[in-house]
Amino acid sequence: MSCQSPAQDGGLPAKRLPDFSLSYHLDGGMRYYSEDLFISKDSCIYDVNDGGKRTISRFKLTEVELDALYQSLQKNEFDRIGFSDKGMVYDRGGVSISITCDNNKKRIHVSDAQSSFVNGNRRKEWNAVCSYLLSLVAKKTNGA
Repeated sequence: MSCQSPAQDGGLPAKRLPDFSLSYHLDGGMRYYSEDLFISKDSCIYDVNDGGKRTISRFKLTEVELDALYQSLQKNEFDRIGFSDKGMVYDRGGVSISITCDNNKKRIHVSDAQSSFVNGNRRKEWNAVCSYLLSLVAKKTNGA
């Protein structure tokens, strides 16, 4: 069964829309650990739960940083990264990323967690997007 995100609704707009937002969720699987990142033009929140110890960091991205993030998503063709459901998979964590814009009319979701797996031919782009986000968070939170 395919749960692909690719451009059924036209994909990412050519330019970042003012209401662009991104949500990143990492689930630790059997480990009591998670990371949640929310990015919008107004604010950003990075919430880490490590065994019940939560660390919440708030920061803001400049327009230039938001544009650079959006360009990274376009460069790595985020809207063309597909994923498939492989059926029952036990205790697998992983990462899911969702982008919304255009008054929530446009939503692109990609998951490499639980029973969903990013298609192998787009693994490089998926890893590049995840790495970009993590490096951005590290820079803005001083590695918190």
